[in-house]
Amino acid sequence: MPRAYTRMNNGSAVVGNDWIERCWSEFLCKTVELRQKLPGGYVEWIEASGTDLRLEMDGVPLRLESAGPPEWSDSCDTFGAAVTARWPGPGWVVAVHTTALHEHPALVRTVEVSNLGVRDFTLTAVAVDVLALRRDGAGVLTHGLARRSEAAAWETEERAVAAELQGRGRLGLLLGLEHGGRYELFDPDPSRCVLALNAPAMVAPDKTVRLTKSFMIPYSGDPNMMVSGKLADLLRLLRDQGRREQEKAAETA
Repeated sequence: MPRAYTRMNNGSAVVGNDWIERCWSEFLCKTVELRQKLPGGYVEWIEASGTDLRLEMDGVPLRLESAGPPEWSDSCDTFGAAVTARWPGPGWVVAVHTTALHEHPALVRTVEVSNLGVRDFTLTAVAVDVLALRRDGAGVLTHGLARRSEAAAWETEERAVAAELQGRGRLGLLLGLEHGGRYELFDPDPSRCVLALNAPAMVAPDKTVRLTKSFMIPYSGDPNMMVSGKLADLLRLLRDQGRREQEKAAETA
């Protein structure tokens, strides 16, 4: 049975499975590698390392680096293997969990923000994943993966878009948000693909907000086959996991 894994050594944090692997610099917390695995090798998707989370609190960019290097940890359960980066800041805590599923070709990312202060604050802008992906002219796919363009900025309830590479087997990455949002695919920043949320989120004192999950699924061939199969499976898994988490929270309340 396929098993997801984590590695944390030599200044890097890695999570992956049989289909995809993501690696960060532990100190800088920047994504430095994103590898789509293929028979006999892999394709590297990252063009340049970069910070992969953007938060704005009450209209002011949240500088995670002000909290210093993140605290790293890893874990494994029946769902998958995960690495967590956690920043304890002045009056807030941000935690990013990235999970590789055991038996599904997906990486799932969950951002949690906790308020340790005495007043409410609002996350007025959130980009839950920011990726400096390779761009070789194959383009991006939106509108049910039926529209191809060089770049796109799209606000929608649809769950997924795609970025593709030219060459062997129509290689691509399905990029998604569990409940839709704003996809900035090399537009307005021609060097980045951004998965952003639309509505602001208020965080009350002593409360933690779990933001909409993002995910990526590598594919080779027709992406519509991925949407009808693997994407539907993943969304069902996420719904089931969310229901279990709510039931567990209710039991401990």
